[in-house]
Amino acid sequence: MRESGEPDSLCFVLPCGTDRTELLCGIMAFEDSSGFQAGGIFLLLLEGRNLKKFYGDRLIVKAEELSVYTGDKIGIVGANGSGKTTLLRLLAGDLEPDEGSVVRKGAVSFCRQECETEDWAEGLPGEAEKLWKVREAAKQTEVSGGEEMRLKLSRALCRPSHILFLDEPTANLDIEGIRMLTELLGKAETFLCISHDRAFLDQICSSVWEIEEGEIRKYSGSYSDYAQSRQEERRRKELEYLEYQKEKSRLEQVAEEKRKKAQRMVKVPRGMDPKEARMRNFLCIVGRNYGGKQKSMHQAAVNAEKRAAHLEVREKPREPLKIRLCFERTDPPENKRVIQSSHLSFSYEATGKVIFSDTSFSVTNGRKTAVIGPNGCGKTTLLRLIGGAKTLQDMENPIRIVPKARLGILTQNLAELNRRRSVLDNVLENSVQTEAAVRAVLDGLLFSSGSLNQPAGLLSGGEKVKLALAMLLVSASNVLLLDEPTNYLDLPSMEAVQEQIRSYEGTVLYVSHDRELVNRTADDLLVIRDRKIYKFHGNLEQFEESEKRRGNLKPGQAGKLTEEDRLLLELEQARLAGQLARAKSPEEKEELERRFWEVTEKLRNP
Repeated sequence: MRESGEPDSLCFVLPCGTDRTELLCGIMAFEDSSGFQAGGIFLLLLEGRNLKKFYGDRLIVKAEELSVYTGDKIGIVGANGSGKTTLLRLLAGDLEPDEGSVVRKGAVSFCRQECETEDWAEGLPGEAEKLWKVREAAKQTEVSGGEEMRLKLSRALCRPSHILFLDEPTANLDIEGIRMLTELLGKAETFLCISHDRAFLDQICSSVWEIEEGEIRKYSGSYSDYAQSRQEERRRKELEYLEYQKEKSRLEQVAEEKRKKAQRMVKVPRGMDPKEARMRNFLCIVGRNYGGKQKSMHQAAVNAEKRAAHLEVREKPREPLKIRLCFERTDPPENKRVIQSSHLSFSYEATGKVIFSDTSFSVTNGRKTAVIGPNGCGKTTLLRLIGGAKTLQDMENPIRIVPKARLGILTQNLAELNRRRSVLDNVLENSVQTEAAVRAVLDGLLFSSGSLNQPAGLLSGGEKVKLALAMLLVSASNVLLLDEPTNYLDLPSMEAVQEQIRSYEGTVLYVSHDRELVNRTADDLLVIRDRKIYKFHGNLEQFEESEKRRGNLKPGQAGKLTEEDRLLLELEQARLAGQLARAKSPEEKEELERRFWEVTEKLRNP
């Protein structure tokens, strides 16, 4: 039986397949006999008991009891490598637990973080194609990360199921895709969703499960409620740490004072000869002679030290290693522009879809340049063209790269990783830096010393992204091409990656939907719209301010939206979503929500 929260109501928990007519008759009979009113019916869809899952000798997941009922909308959070994906795969049936059992009493649908290449067009309903705008993408052999996620979501959401499992469903999605997913999950009855997108979780979840060191803690309410509870817990732990430090210092001081007093007692006072000292001790009351007092002081010092030793130890906050990379080892280019192209055109031969039409761009040496635009506009395609990963038969005037530029490419599929080798061996394989510098980079990306000998194949999705980035940072590459470098990362890891990109001395060209990353690291933007590439000197906030001054975000703008207008509205929507996640007061949150939905309405009904 599960309580509904109403003081005078009851809720019945029943397995799937229960005859509804018999159930209703039973409820009516119960109401007549007891006087209580049935508040609702919650079907038990999934139950896990005494779960344990190990990777080698490391315990990844431990849970005595987990239950999922109809109507549960659960967000799963935790640090990279904490076991979130493992938990979801256990509950969905992809993995078997080493101990315990999982009973599923309904059909499941799973949108996985990593999956094998599929024939996207096969079995995809026309309604899903139209809703997610993937009709053309479903026919292509290669798709962008955003298009792939849209295809995976369209399959998972259209599949009949009682429980929906989602692993990082907003990865690579543009603002419009996240909005659509948020609306659909608002209508979904039961789901479990892993995400590091705070604003997204805040809109879809009614409870949160946090995984830390294998343990699962449950919090009721939205993500903001969870975050507030965690903040209160952190404050309490900080106070406990301060009290611990204060008490430890006091006891150590007491022990030191007692020892000093004991040492002073063995000394004969000035003017007293040894015979008089012996007589003094003899004449003292038994147990209170100076030898006894000295022993008592020593014992008091020992007791104080024991009490200090038995205090609960609090770990000192970690301090990252500080070793600067020797960028000169990469023989960096000295040209002002390292990549440029004039009158660039490109289309996919299989579908005839035109991506770029007679456009030009350049990338300045030593600067951090972000590529932005909606899903399917050609961001990943541009990186592939620059990296030489595409056949250039449809290109006029191919992209020119200066001779001394050595490209290092971070792809969304992380094909550069050797999953059988250890973390440290992967990074050392093509490194031009010292091992000390390599370890410092891994430490800066929050890899613990104990994880360096772990096979790369056992890492979480976020840890694999960090490992691939570390490999590039210490390699001979001096121009980095990064495709969604913060995908699947937890918040501390996002900040660590931002710091590594910001401090990197070479040229970085990256694709990202992470607003914070672009604002904190970008010197320039390449904005893709209407098959053209436009360069802007500044970050995303500066770009938006510039567009506003030009009058491209006028309130109440009428008429059909152009691609440029739509992009600007999407950027404004992303900005408001970010502010919503950081809103402190209910009044501020209400005002931001009002503006957010105004922009959303303009996108829906131009």
